[in-house]
Amino acid sequence: MTPRAHFPADALSPAMRRALPQGLIRRTPLRRGPWRRRNKFGAVAVHLPTGESFDSKGEYREWNRLTMLAQAGEISDLVRQPRVVLIPRRGDAPEIAWKLDAAYTEKGRTIWSDFKPRPATPREILLMKLWRHSGPGLLLITGVNGRVLKTVMPEAV
Repeated sequence: MTPRAHFPADALSPAMRRALPQGLIRRTPLRRGPWRRRNKFGAVAVHLPTGESFDSKGEYREWNRLTMLAQAGEISDLVRQPRVVLIPRRGDAPEIAWKLDAAYTEKGRTIWSDFKPRPATPREILLMKLWRHSGPGLLLITGVNGRVLKTVMPEAV
């Protein structure tokens, strides 16, 4: 049995559309440009003309909220996507690091923030446990509309 070809509807003339069986006509246009893998959780990436890109619309909204707080003077030293090493490299063992969405200073203390619109994955739960053990400071897991879903404070601080 030979595989059936599917033809994009916008590439066919009206006479060809009538001649082909309806099951062979694809109504959605072909994807143009480089092929991109769909996000695991269905998030839609945001690409700005300035060259910045965000993994999801929610992450973009959270960054805008933090930027407005920085402009209002409520927070300072706002940094995008800081990389925090939780366990340094030892011998052949690799280091374990977490790239968060933002870090900022509020009332003299540094706060790390990560946006999660869904329950945490097993990897993220493990990273939060490592943060509780050896994190550098307060971690806020925020959800939609800036709501704090989880606060993780290291034992040593």
